[in-house]
Amino acid sequence: MTRTSRADSILPCTMPAKAVHILVFPGFADWEPSHALAELRRHGNYRVETVALTLDPVVSMGGLSILPSRTLADVDIDDVAVFILPGGDAWEQKPLDDGLVELLRDLERRAIPIAAICAATTAIAKAGLLRGRQHTSNGLAYLRARRPLARTRAPTAPGHASHVAAMRR
Repeated sequence: MTRTSRADSILPCTMPAKAVHILVFPGFADWEPSHALAELRRHGNYRVETVALTLDPVVSMGGLSILPSRTLADVDIDDVAVFILPGGDAWEQKPLDDGLVELLRDLERRAIPIAAICAATTAIAKAGLLRGRQHTSNGLAYLRARRPLARTRAPTAPGHASHVAAMRR
């Protein structure tokens, strides 16, 4: 009889070639991407790469200590299936990292999905990725208060703090 670990029963050996990448930073809202990550691993068999500005441990809003698997500079864009930006107070309190803006724009140019949750929608707005697009977010007034968006269309769903910004042309 062959024994398999619980991890083996959750994650079959066949995995997609690309990974789900999630940005982690001090104070990120750890609960926001949790369900998506669990389902992408469980049913999509994706591996998850945690991305940060440095490889130093990051403590989430909920107190989880995360050891990033790579830095922004080390992200291989050909390995990204989807890039997740969880919410957190930093989006409203700190300027965007130039490397993150560059990466987000590269992902968008290559049509790689970007999921921005809650306050992270301000990051994709500041990077210019919402201009002229329909999207979901916390609401148009919320985004305009944090970034003037002359050509951003109104959100396609009622604003709520847990909505993921799904962009479409």
